[in-house]
Amino acid sequence: MKVIVNRSKKLHVAGMLCLRNKVTGVVTDSKGEPVIGAGIRVKGASNGTITDVNGKFALNAKDGSVLVVSFMGFT
Repeated sequence: MKVIVNRSKKLHVAGMLCLRNKVTGVVTDSKGEPVIGAGIRVKGASNGTITDVNGKFALNAKDGSVLVVSFMGFT
């Protein structure tokens, strides 16, 4: 399984200025095919998401956070 991660800063939340880190990425298998429904979570936090039909995901994480990726059948 391969994970490609991009990080960008977003500056608006409900009309207020707030600095947040939006992490986006793609999870693919060894053949480069998207992994659909892989779980992505921030280690030690309660937030997470799953990949879409293209293997893409997005979530907010602090700088230095560790992402944990899980999917049935991959180790």
